[in-house]
Amino acid sequence: MNRLQHFVDENDNLINLVTKLPDQLRHNNIQRDKTLQSQIHSLKAEIEDFQSEASFFATTASEAAEGLLEIREEYEEEDSSATVLQPSGFNPGGEGEAGEGEVEVEENEFARIMSKLNELEMQEELEGEDGDDYKGEDQDSSGESVEESEHVMVFDLRDKSSHNRIGDEESAAKQESTISVLEKVSVWP
Repeated sequence: MNRLQHFVDENDNLINLVTKLPDQLRHNNIQRDKTLQSQIHSLKAEIEDFQSEASFFATTASEAAEGLLEIREEYEEEDSSATVLQPSGFNPGGEGEAGEGEVEVEENEFARIMSKLNELEMQEELEGEDGDDYKGEDQDSSGESVEESEHVMVFDLRDKSSHNRIGDEESAAKQESTISVLEKVSVWP
């Protein structure tokens, strides 16, 4: 009988424990799961960053092995008031005087570009005289193609600039960036 009473007491304790347990239980496992999931997510993001960096470095290394070089420059747009040029006798009602000033600025810019090209051509000729005949022929053919592309780009600039106005910020910015690219590209041997 004592044994049976002990069994009933244990059974009652078990029933009380089962009914009270959900109220007393803290869900530490659920909170821990959320923490672990967030840590896993952040680690996956870091892994993706490392993979993208690794692929970038691999691509850069392969391009360097092939002899390719990518040039990146920061572009800072000038203040719009600095790009608008007005002659001293500017008449807001008459466009004749303003048009002449813009053409003069465009001609000055074109003359500056052409003088820079002539200077670079002279440097190439001097470098060509110093080299041997076989090497000089290869440089002349590649130099001619570079010169032709530079002249085409300069004439394209002149055509575009004659249709656009200096006050237009976008066209001025494009012209400046194209000019800087021409100067840097033509310096390379």
